[in-house]
Amino acid sequence: MKTVIINSSDIIGGAAIAGHHICQSLYKYSDVEAYILCGDKTSNDHWVSSILSKKLKLLERIFNIIFIQTTISQDYWLPSRSKILNHPYLKDLDIINLHNVHGGYFSYPLIKKLSMIAPIVLTFHDMWYLTGHCGNSYDCDNWKTGCITCPHPDLYPKISYDNAHFHWKQKKDIYKQSRLKVVTCPSKWMQNKIKESPLFENIKVCQIFNSIDTDTLRPIDKIIIREVLDLPKGKNIICFGASDISDPGKGFNLFLESLSKDFIVNNDIFLVVMGIDPRNNISNIPDYLPYKYFGFINNDIFKSLVYNSADVFIFPTQADNMPNMLVETMSCGVAPITFDVGGCGEIVVNGQTGYLAVKNDYRDFNNGISTILHDEQLRKRLSENCRKFALENFTFKVCAEKYSQVYKEAINNK
Repeated sequence: MKTVIINSSDIIGGAAIAGHHICQSLYKYSDVEAYILCGDKTSNDHWVSSILSKKLKLLERIFNIIFIQTTISQDYWLPSRSKILNHPYLKDLDIINLHNVHGGYFSYPLIKKLSMIAPIVLTFHDMWYLTGHCGNSYDCDNWKTGCITCPHPDLYPKISYDNAHFHWKQKKDIYKQSRLKVVTCPSKWMQNKIKESPLFENIKVCQIFNSIDTDTLRPIDKIIIREVLDLPKGKNIICFGASDISDPGKGFNLFLESLSKDFIVNNDIFLVVMGIDPRNNISNIPDYLPYKYFGFINNDIFKSLVYNSADVFIFPTQADNMPNMLVETMSCGVAPITFDVGGCGEIVVNGQTGYLAVKNDYRDFNNGISTILHDEQLRKRLSENCRKFALENFTFKVCAEKYSQVYKEAINNK
């Protein structure tokens, strides 16, 4: 069996890492021949190919800025569409697995044309397939009725004027005319969203957790790690991470605003941060909070060291499907603290695998930090439970078995 995964990137961002791990899983634990076709290639993997050369990519981005973002055709038409349809990876295919196709590299009407080549499995990492434009609708339910009068045109991917209803209708028509066989998503929360959508009636929806390299992302002695990373041994270290810490949806700035000097001093806290920071949010860290910033890390070995240096992992997200970083820190045996949003509550259970705070209640969130930092026995129990949960649910082997089964069902359900 041969499949191609189409994604915005190969290893940059949560959706990219998830797609990359699916490929690794399939190569190692199944007979599926898997490839990735993406908008931006960063790795050196021979089974990954970028849609455009660097020169064409630059020209397309200029075209995107001048025309796409200022017209009704957001991701509706792009010059690269012919490059995708004629790519060698699409020859002799059995199944196509679409992941994140928004981001200015893929014309979504291609879904219909691609489905003529092979049946399609859609994998959801956010809500974009359900909405008129945004990746996360937060508290807006307009996607259930057609995205008429969008209240949040600035949400990613941003639209210059309200054309959300047009795109919602186009998606509905395209899906109806395409060979969409199965939809997969990593959380029951997203599964329920899909079932509520008028765009996906009578399509099978399966939940499959994102996989991670549990052999690399594993518990390591904190004392050794702190010495290696030049971190204070006697402090209570909390770690925050996101692909982009400047993304308002990840809640970094709101978390910083919630911290008082007394809270930091009384809990003897040192902050570790990882992720890109295009808007220099690091400068918002108050003077009374000592910290170390590691930047963006795309290496699981180094990432494992950073996770393991911490006593707790903080993730004050405002909206998320099933964040990779929660899964990764749990695999390292470091308990997470997060809000009860999206799929987070499906893996973070109070007193068992972390601390789940009431949505947007930073007093409760910070109480979770204090509770875990001051109870060594609790930390030990959470650590053991997190690691066990990761090994039972997020290994490459489990992922390969489930995706192989989904691909077979999509091929046989003609």
